[in-house]
Amino acid sequence: MSGSLFQPFAIEQYMSENEHAVKYHFAESGVHPLTYAELFELASIDTDSLFATLVDYPQVNGIQSLREKIATMYEGTTAENILVTIGASEANTLVAAAMLNPGDNMVRFRPTYEQLSGNA
Repeated sequence: MSGSLFQPFAIEQYMSENEHAVKYHFAESGVHPLTYAELFELASIDTDSLFATLVDYPQVNGIQSLREKIATMYEGTTAENILVTIGASEANTLVAAAMLNPGDNMVRFRPTYEQLSGNA
């Protein structure tokens, strides 16, 4: 990633390359994977309506109905105040990009969630 503002997230890369090569994976959440059929049945998902869904690019700030639902949890908040991200890595990256400028200092604790180091 030469010339990139962001550093590689080394621990995540290592885990993705090696996590399936171990007999006991102690870092996993303990939930065994399901097939799509098992997941849909467990969640009572109507597969006919799912398969009829248009596959396109969603709103980058999150689906409107989801943002509206989240906004109801916070007094004085509207969907326009909500940004849905694809996990903590994206959220942390956006916060760092919004709050830090080149040359700024950032205080962090170690050990910590390693991805924060890459954003610094």
